[in-house]
Amino acid sequence: MSSTKKSYSLEELGWRQGSVFFGRDCLELSADINKFDPDDVFIVLPYSCAVVNMDFENKEPYIEVLRAKKDSKRKRSSQWGRNPRQIQLIAEKDDTQYFINASIHDRIFISHAILLEIPQAQDRILADHIDALKYWIAKRYIRNAFPTNFNIRASKAIKGLQKSIEKVPDDEDFLNELIGVYLKLDPYDQELNDIKDPYEVEIIFLVSEKGRLEYADDLTELKQCFLRVLNECNGIYISNHEVQSDTGLLISEYKQLIRLDDYDFISFKENHESPLTK
Repeated sequence: MSSTKKSYSLEELGWRQGSVFFGRDCLELSADINKFDPDDVFIVLPYSCAVVNMDFENKEPYIEVLRAKKDSKRKRSSQWGRNPRQIQLIAEKDDTQYFINASIHDRIFISHAILLEIPQAQDRILADHIDALKYWIAKRYIRNAFPTNFNIRASKAIKGLQKSIEKVPDDEDFLNELIGVYLKLDPYDQELNDIKDPYEVEIIFLVSEKGRLEYADDLTELKQCFLRVLNECNGIYISNHEVQSDTGLLISEYKQLIRLDDYDFISFKENHESPLTK
């Protein structure tokens, strides 16, 4: 009597965006990756519909994965999209959490059909870290850039804002209500070489409605710290500044704003979404 091996689809096997597997379970990777380690964690990147598509010949012959390495130490500077080239994520297995580090350059394409042959790890990347990971990768292609001369002029204030945020204790709730720091810059696409020609800046600290109602003083104080340093920067004129709720911001107004990318991580704390991610 012969036995028949049951064939499962990728969907039935549970593969999704954010699923992970280990290098030791996929020997085929040795031909694709230099110096890969058996304990390397590989994260499936495409959206779930593409992941479970079984048309390997015509539609989805390859699948993109991100290689990451385990780390015992938290690297706050690489979490939540702070660093454009390095990211630290949190994974868990059996309610035990651990850190993994990845580089934007450690993305590869492997044969999609391999997922039918290798075991999916029980480990899971935390959901809010998957959201941060998706936007971190996309930001490499969609991010807005300020003029270099504006960055030079405002660098002291931008660094000061980062330090102010990092000094906020983890148990302070008001920072979770800050969606992001946005600027309206005029001119936004020109290099002003003469320091006597100022960049005109409008500043919005975009917050949740809860932040506006319950933490207005704390958020205003954070904004004022940023303004004090920015006012000291030559070649910058601040025409307007405010703490504003996302419920009161018009789409037409939002489209004119550019986000300070250094602070994208704020949007992902406590699953707090930015309008940019919707």
